Amino acid sequence: MATPSADIATPSNRLRAILLHIPWYSIQGKARLAEDTLLSAMTTTRAIAGDRVQTETMQVITEAIADRFGQTIALEEIFSTDSTYPTECVCELMGCPGCLPPEAWDNERDELRDTWRDTKPSQWCRGHPNRNKPTSVSVRQETVSGSQKSDVGPQKTDDRARLEASPCTGHATIS
Repeated sequence: MATPSADIATPSNRLRAILLHIPWYSIQGKARLAEDTLLSAMTTTRAIAGDRVQTETMQVITEAIADRFGQTIALEEIFSTDSTYPTECVCELMGCPGCLPPEAWDNERDELRDTWRDTKPSQWCRGHPNRNKPTSVSVRQETVSGSQKSDVGPQKTDDRARLEASPCTGHATIS
C-alpha cells in the first residue's frame, strides 16, 4: 500500500463557511478563490470538499482569504488535522452576529426550511475548539465615512425569527 507524500495532508477545513462570510466569495466562491490564488478551479474545489491538498496550497488559500477579508487569519483557523480550531465558531472569527447558510432558507415559500427550524444561528459552522492553540487572528478597526466599525452588537437568539439576506454576503442572518 502506498503512503501519501509528507507534503500532502488531509485536514478538515471550514473553507465553505468562511467563504460565505466574505462578500467577494459569497457568489461564485470557488472560481473567485481560484482566480485570487492562481490555482486551478479543480484544486480549489478539492480543497473546499476536504480532499487532500498540499500544505503550500493551504497557505496560498489562507493568504488569499486574509487579503479579501482584510485581516490576518492563521492557517489553523481554516485547516485542521484534528478537527479543532483556535476559534470555535466561524461567525465569531469573521465578526458575524450569527447566521444560517443560504440553504436554510426556502426562497419559494419565503421561510426557513423545516430541517433548519431548530438550528440556532452560528451552530451550523462551529468546529471543535482547541483552547491550547493561540489564535493568530488580528482584529483591525476600519474607518468608514468618519466613523469606526466596531464589534457587532448582541446576537438575537430567536432562531425562528424572520431571516433576511445579509446585504454584504447573501447568507442568511437574523433580523
